Amino acid sequence: MAAMLPGVTASAFGGLGLAGSSVIGRALVPVAEPLFVVSAVLLVVGALACSWLVTVMAGVGSALAYLSMFVLTTGGGSSMARMGTTGGAHANGLMFVVGTALIVGSFVVPRVRRHRGTCSPVLAALAR
Repeated sequence: MAAMLPGVTASAFGGLGLAGSSVIGRALVPVAEPLFVVSAVLLVVGALACSWLVTVMAGVGSALAYLSMFVLTTGGGSSMARMGTTGGAHANGLMFVVGTALIVGSFVVPRVRRHRGTCSPVLAALAR
């Protein structure tokens, strides 16, 4: 649940019209990357409660989303930091979509597995 806070916050700001070009948007840019990293770690740790598949999906999805938003951008620099100056992020779209799909999948798969009763926590498997 806590891993969804950055997205919810960004959506709320976007709904209010506070985009990356606003003063508040530019003030929040330095916090975006650390907040994403913390939420990705929380997502992966939470995924340990179901299975290796979910943990790998969460980890790879978070890594792809991170790379597309902060590392692999055209023109150098963070796409999140450039939002206010260039009018939009120049992130690798396909990588971001695949990462987002894996993150969403890491929420869906545990729900299905818990419904079927086949969820086996990773930490319990390591303790054996």
